[in-house]
Amino acid sequence: MSNAEDGATASSNNSTAPEHLDAKQKASDDGQPPASGAQSATSILQIILHIARIVSWLVLIPTGAVIFFLTIGGVFGGFDDGGDVADVLDLVRVFLSAGLMIHVAGILLAILETIKQGTPFEKENAKRLRGIGIAVVEVELAKLAIGIIGSVFLVLNHEKSFEILETPMPFIAAAIAYVLAKVFEEGARLKEEQEYTI
Repeated sequence: MSNAEDGATASSNNSTAPEHLDAKQKASDDGQPPASGAQSATSILQIILHIARIVSWLVLIPTGAVIFFLTIGGVFGGFDDGGDVADVLDLVRVFLSAGLMIHVAGILLAILETIKQGTPFEKENAKRLRGIGIAVVEVELAKLAIGIIGSVFLVLNHEKSFEILETPMPFIAAAIAYVLAKVFEEGARLKEEQEYTI
């Protein structure tokens, strides 16, 4: 009798084990938070982005103040030479880059928060990634315009040349962000179809 009962118990445990695993899988598919390892990696990235935002603010504020006082001094006191204008334009580029970093870090933090919650494939994340791409292109075009203006001004004043384009990497990053936005958009669409099917 004891052997029969043990056999029945083992059979019952074996039959419930797949159901238990299915329940775990279903919970994961329904948007439960990811495993602890993924959460740890996400938390580390969030810390890095928070530090990047703080550093960017520490760059943005004093740079903005210096630009303001140099511009005011140049307008009322006159710029000594074209080099002064080039210095101001360089600082404006730094100011724009710092502002962009603050903006992008904030968006990435919002995306990481959805990943921690187990719901990364949302339409909102696709919009956020597309917004990063647009912001990067806008800032880089502004910096490009500053480079052109600076070059023309320095050439007219027979001064040193001014670097028009620092690096094309931001435009590549913007293209990558746009591609990722399409991936997240498609993931969100497939998720909605799956929910409707269920």
